[in-house]
Amino acid sequence: MARVQRTSKGKTMKPNYFVFCEGETEVAYVEMLRAHYRLPIHIIPKRTLLNVTPALISRCKANYVETKHDMTFLMYDLDVPSVLSRLQKIPGAILLCSNPCVELWLLLHYTDQRAEIGSADCVSKLSGYIKQYKKGKLSIEDKLSLMDNVTIASKRAKKLSPYKNPSTTIYELIEELDKLKGKNYRLESALFIYKADFNLFRYSSIFLPYIPHTVYSQLELVMDFPHSIYYFIVFMWT
Repeated sequence: MARVQRTSKGKTMKPNYFVFCEGETEVAYVEMLRAHYRLPIHIIPKRTLLNVTPALISRCKANYVETKHDMTFLMYDLDVPSVLSRLQKIPGAILLCSNPCVELWLLLHYTDQRAEIGSADCVSKLSGYIKQYKKGKLSIEDKLSLMDNVTIASKRAKKLSPYKNPSTTIYELIEELDKLKGKNYRLESALFIYKADFNLFRYSSIFLPYIPHTVYSQLELVMDFPHSIYYFIVFMWT
């Protein structure tokens, strides 16, 4: 059955962003972007490159309401020579490729990397900035730091030769998300952080629901275990 485009009277539906990826770090990073931008970003994880075909992409997207501006992204590492040629055969997809690995993109949030580098060395170097780094794990502090530095990371990535070692094109996803943010809503109050030392609770997290009209507030209370620090974070959009 053909997919049906659905429209909403008086309101333009936001496009869907479909991200196909394989690794745990990719999933954790895209989940962070989804929470930050509050946009319909759909993660299709654990898809090895051999399984990603136009037919598979169509089947996955069929579960969602289609819009005219939906976009498909393929987020994969180029540590294997044949990966790029396989990805380029998939029509209509934007390649979010990192060579040698996705950790290079994270590393660029903190420092330049112009010399060729291997995956293990890239992870080791990143660990100097993200303490106790583990694949698929990003603490609240890591997320705040990454979002604070995403602009400089994009600038550094654009200076590298696409698909060569070192390089990453993940910044293209950021640019697309920023375009929609600029068109549809304005970040009125970016981030307020309140820190206080409490030892009464081990962990708590609270999310406020949508508030009527045009204001959304999100309250997140998260404990940083090593230092018993609570972070009080408020996002507000209008």
